[in-house]
Amino acid sequence: MHSNISTKPSGERVRDKKLVQRMLSGDEAAFREFVELYKDRLFSSILAHVGCRHEAEEIVQESFIKAFQHLPSFQHQSQIYTWIYRIAWNTSASRARKHRNDVSLENSGAEVTSSAPESFEPHVPMERRERIALLRQGLGDIESRHRKILLLREFDGLSYQEIADVMSIPLGTVRSRLARARDRLRDQLITIEEQHDGQYRRAKEGRELELIVG
Repeated sequence: MHSNISTKPSGERVRDKKLVQRMLSGDEAAFREFVELYKDRLFSSILAHVGCRHEAEEIVQESFIKAFQHLPSFQHQSQIYTWIYRIAWNTSASRARKHRNDVSLENSGAEVTSSAPESFEPHVPMERRERIALLRQGLGDIESRHRKILLLREFDGLSYQEIADVMSIPLGTVRSRLARARDRLRDQLITIEEQHDGQYRRAKEGRELELIVG
């Protein structure tokens, strides 16, 4: 179970508070430290959502610029990572809306599909890669709002309160939406596995037939 935001180590909160104070005082080294501290984690999270390394890199870069510009508005009501994550979340949503509008104007009627995250890893066992691919397919086939909240919880490891902060929804809505999202994903994975089993059986029967008539 992921810990709630209130159980975060106090040392981490103190470190972040001091880091913000240093940045507000004009300490450039503090901002570089802030970027180095969170850029990889933020990039991995955004990549899982957008599925494109180049797009994720641009979102992360833009988000840190916005964070620097709006730093005086940070009130320490949440973890600083939750704050930068929310900036990245909103930036990603804004870019996605702009992209949809551009596509609708330039390629009216064309089909638009989102790619899966680019993460082929040769060192990962084949069986695990197949399970990951199955999970990605299942996530890609459920509604966007369900996919996003599952990624926030299960991939990013955010607490319920952090998800509520990032998505600007009540805590109760987080719980109910997560429950529905897990049900949707489970049903989708069952359907996909049944389809794959059927394809495997048909392929096996075809090979056996070839041996018989060949």
